[in-house]
Amino acid sequence: MTKKTNIFFISIFIIYFLPLQSFNITEEIYKKSAKKWIQNYIYNETNKLMVTKQDLQALENLCFISYQRSFITLKAQKAALESLTSVWQGWQNIAQNRLDPAKKIPHLIDQEKKTQTLFWKLHDEYALIGTEYTKTIEKIVDGDHLKTLKAAKAVDQLRAQARAVVAQSLINIQSLLGKLFYTPKKHLLGDLLNYIPHYAMNSFIQANNINNKFSEESWNVLKAIQTVGAQTWEKIEEGRASYYLAHHQELLQLMQKLQTEKPIDQYI
Repeated sequence: MTKKTNIFFISIFIIYFLPLQSFNITEEIYKKSAKKWIQNYIYNETNKLMVTKQDLQALENLCFISYQRSFITLKAQKAALESLTSVWQGWQNIAQNRLDPAKKIPHLIDQEKKTQTLFWKLHDEYALIGTEYTKTIEKIVDGDHLKTLKAAKAVDQLRAQARAVVAQSLINIQSLLGKLFYTPKKHLLGDLLNYIPHYAMNSFIQANNINNKFSEESWNVLKAIQTVGAQTWEKIEEGRASYYLAHHQELLQLMQKLQTEKPIDQYI
């Protein structure tokens, strides 16, 4: 296999080293639309390639990095929220026991979570993939890298349908948003004004207890807001990941097919 062929098929193998974990990524629901997209813009029913091999590689790269962008977002935000929660719980174990060290700590934290470094690894990976995604968009979508009109039209259609996938995801989470945005009035940040006089009129112990109580309630509000955002983006990125993964896999199958056939020097 030549060096050029290795580059041509490099991402065939990468995709299988990205475990889907517990996310709802199902490329099957977009398999038919991916096949139709290829037939319309890339490889027609008479087995003719309608774009150059350079364009084909570019389209595959675009689908792959778009999938990676969605997948790393899912992984990174999940790890970030878990880390944020663990650190908060550790803080409460300190704050709520300062007056009485003999008091039972409010949160038991697994030793594994205390030594967890996954978040920062994913944090850096998220930034790296984001940079690569931006470069790919600038090169393929906004630049002049593509050599055929068919390839340009394929990109336009691909991204238009991706936006439709995002729109549908937002519709599907309306009930979720309604549930998570409900917060009892006693948790509203404005209630801090009701606590302030107590600091002046009551003992230090009472004031400290009020502080801990308000701090806990404020965290519940913050966590609820972040959960809303995370679950909203989870649905969006699961949809985008499924969509781009389906198109990526169909392109890989086509590239494998072309690899076994007689070399094609020209396209339609």
